[in-house]
Amino acid sequence: GSAYVFERRGSWELTATLSPADPSYNKLFGRSVSISGTTVLCGAFGDSSSYDGAGAAYIFERNTSAWTQMDKLLAPDGSNLDQFGGSVAIDDGVCLVGTEGDESAYIFDQDPSGWKFRSKLVASDGSQMQADGFGESVAIENEHVLVGAQFDDGGGGNAGSAYLFQLPSYATSYCFGSGCPCGNDDPTHGCANSTNGVGVNRRGALLAACGSASVTS
Repeated sequence: GSAYVFERRGSWELTATLSPADPSYNKLFGRSVSISGTTVLCGAFGDSSSYDGAGAAYIFERNTSAWTQMDKLLAPDGSNLDQFGGSVAIDDGVCLVGTEGDESAYIFDQDPSGWKFRSKLVASDGSQMQADGFGESVAIENEHVLVGAQFDDGGGGNAGSAYLFQLPSYATSYCFGSGCPCGNDDPTHGCANSTNGVGVNRRGALLAACGSASVTS
């Protein structure tokens, strides 16, 4: 697979063709794409470098006039046929990678040493065995993250739903689990503004969940 970059110079012109540094059979690179500024995120949900069909996503950066692969993202808990990279979205140093086989989506953000896994999103009112399609579509803009679940039955058979998460700006490092200042000591969900013990990104915070969803790591 490949991805094509077009730039508008009066009319739209093809300026680059992106390919992974480790091409392989049935990788399905380019299944999903997203762009933010000079950074491109490409999904390859057939990648089998970790497990069969576990999937991957690739980060490219434009330096002057050339595009360079900067990183390859994998799910830290990947397994066979997760299809990580079936959907992708990126905005301002934060990327979101959905799966088509694991009912989940993953948050990564960028720090001076590179791209780091931060959190895994799952639907708190569903099961990863229910095949709701959670993670088959994703979007991110500013502090808002949206994950689709097209086969969710909450509103009727395959009525579908979408889950909203938020990346707020706050200075306090909230807890996760025991001793949580909001009084919620649940080690699975943590508090409403949990940072799960990791560093903050350029927005000043990592992740908080709103609506019917949960954050794990």
